[in-house]
Amino acid sequence: MRIKLAAIIPLSVLVWGGIQLNGCSNSSSDFVTTSYQNFISYFNTYYNAKKTFDQAVEETEGAQPRTRDFRLFAAYVVPQAAKTKFLSVIEKCSKLIQFYPHSNLVDDALFMIGKSYLYLNEILPARRKFTELLDNFPRSNVQFEARLGIAKTHYASQSGAETLDILKKLIADAVAQNERDIAIEALLLEGQIYFDRLDYTEAAKSYSHALEISGSDKLHGFAQFQLAQCYHIKGDDDSASKAYMKVLDFDPDFSLYYRARLGAAMTFSALGDLGWALSLLEDLGKEKLSAEDRSYVDLEIANIYQKQGDYPKANKQYALVDSLYKHTDAAAKSYYQAGLMYEKKLSNFPEARLYYDKAKSEFTQSDVTDEAIKKSDVLGRYLLYRGELAKYDSLLAMALHPRVPVQGADTLQPKSDSTMKSPRGDQVSRDSVSRKGPLTKSDSLKLATASVPIDTIHYRRASNQFDLAILFFMDLDQPDSAVHRLSALVREYPDSKFAPRALYALAEVYRSKPEPTASDSILQVLLNKYPESEYALRVKKLSGQETSPTILDSAELRYTNAENSFKAGNELLALDGFKDIATRYHGTALGTKARYAVGWIYENVLFQNDSATVHYRLLVKEQPQSIYADRIRPKLAAKDNPAPPDSLQGPSSKGPLKSGQTENANESAKKNIDKKPLVPEKSPQQVASPDSTQKKNEGKPQ
Repeated sequence: MRIKLAAIIPLSVLVWGGIQLNGCSNSSSDFVTTSYQNFISYFNTYYNAKKTFDQAVEETEGAQPRTRDFRLFAAYVVPQAAKTKFLSVIEKCSKLIQFYPHSNLVDDALFMIGKSYLYLNEILPARRKFTELLDNFPRSNVQFEARLGIAKTHYASQSGAETLDILKKLIADAVAQNERDIAIEALLLEGQIYFDRLDYTEAAKSYSHALEISGSDKLHGFAQFQLAQCYHIKGDDDSASKAYMKVLDFDPDFSLYYRARLGAAMTFSALGDLGWALSLLEDLGKEKLSAEDRSYVDLEIANIYQKQGDYPKANKQYALVDSLYKHTDAAAKSYYQAGLMYEKKLSNFPEARLYYDKAKSEFTQSDVTDEAIKKSDVLGRYLLYRGELAKYDSLLAMALHPRVPVQGADTLQPKSDSTMKSPRGDQVSRDSVSRKGPLTKSDSLKLATASVPIDTIHYRRASNQFDLAILFFMDLDQPDSAVHRLSALVREYPDSKFAPRALYALAEVYRSKPEPTASDSILQVLLNKYPESEYALRVKKLSGQETSPTILDSAELRYTNAENSFKAGNELLALDGFKDIATRYHGTALGTKARYAVGWIYENVLFQNDSATVHYRLLVKEQPQSIYADRIRPKLAAKDNPAPPDSLQGPSSKGPLKSGQTENANESAKKNIDKKPLVPEKSPQQVASPDSTQKKNEGKPQ
């Protein structure tokens, strides 16, 4: 900011002239003394305010986090000492304006007040002072800075469109009046607005325009770096690599120098110039770097080793990063990249999941955390489906060949011990479905003679096969594996409800490859073989063909199927069906009833009270006004507040067991089942809805 010394000199001359003309008379002496004192007071007030302002700015700029290097117009983090100084500046400048309203320094005082408010993120007061300055001093030497200040307040208020309008005129006027640095900074703000909007093409235009105007190397260096960022995000790594290297032409401070060199190495790596990228990183590693800066250099070196196909060396380098820089962004990214390597390059999904699990908790503020959570969930489901498939394959083999003994440990139990070590020596826990200890001959006989209906086994195999295929297609980006699984499902279970669903999914996979001819052929098979299935109806509807209005409602049909499975003794099949309805038709009367049925089966048939409680609590939370919620609240209350041991009831509802009295557990369970009719025993039309005022069609899919 420019101090108006020219405005001070005439006043000092006037005071001195007064002394010479008036001699030593008392009145003249009083006038001179008063004028001199006023002058000293006036100048000292402004000088002290300006000095305090400069100190506050220096302290504030020095206290900013590294992330501000890329957010030039973000709100400042102001230390308490600097905040006190800014408030002092506002007070001193306000007094100057009050006592010397006709001074030539009033506009400078207004500007310092506005800037102080802006640093303090007091947006509206800052805007008012800048506006007051321009209204009263339209030809002030700080008018352009004040106009830029107003633009910054609108940006801080997230008024992007209004800010752009202000900047457009400001840039043109600043260039015309040779205020080059103001024009460049205004263009940087314009570029930031487009950058925030993810419009990197327009942002690049603003940064390029800023580089065409001669001015400050500091501003040009930032513009060049932001231009490189735009190219990098857009995937134009060739332009980005050149733009990053040009940042060095503007003699940047070390922070910007480091970011530019690191960005250049990353883009050269993306271009496949791994040797040059590695050379840039090794040279950068020779600098005196902070631990944070060095962590990213080491991380990128590991990424280059991975791209070179040297997986052992990459793994060792990743281990170096996550051990030296624990609980940092670089460590989280190191775990994540190791996970990608094991998933994509080595096809080792258990190991990949291990590293994704570490990545998601290593540094939760990292931008890879959300993706690591998703990856861990996907691979967790993959391992679950594979484990379930292996289990039901074993059960099916035993059911079909009951006299064939199982050799050693079957697919439920890996041959190694209860833990396995990763290449880094980490202990990997086995999945919860794993058995502890070897599978004995007695265990095999128990499995072979287990009363699991073979229909249930087939259903669960088909269900997991389908889920695994969709996982390959939607989440693991392996369409060929999806095709293999879906095709096998149609061949093995052509008469199941999964066959039309698998054909429909298969057509979608081929459409995405893209192989439209194969997709159309599969859809035609679907229409010919399963014309009444919901997927055939969907195809007909999309193609404009008429569909029969007499088809049973899909939700009710699913419920009836689940109900029939339960009555036929296929409890697990029924449980799956009710779960599907509760999820698919969440919030509807039928969905609520299905949720209750799930809890009831867990409680009274499978005797898994913890699982029953989970579903009961979910029902009460989702539908607290339903009749089912009223029915199960006493059970939950009893569980949350158990009675003293003396008052505990036995399994029979007839009252507490007398001393010495026992009851067979199976007989008790049968009695309980007889006493508590399962909701699905009635048809959907016979069971009252949770709310009698609900519409007739509630429960039907939308």
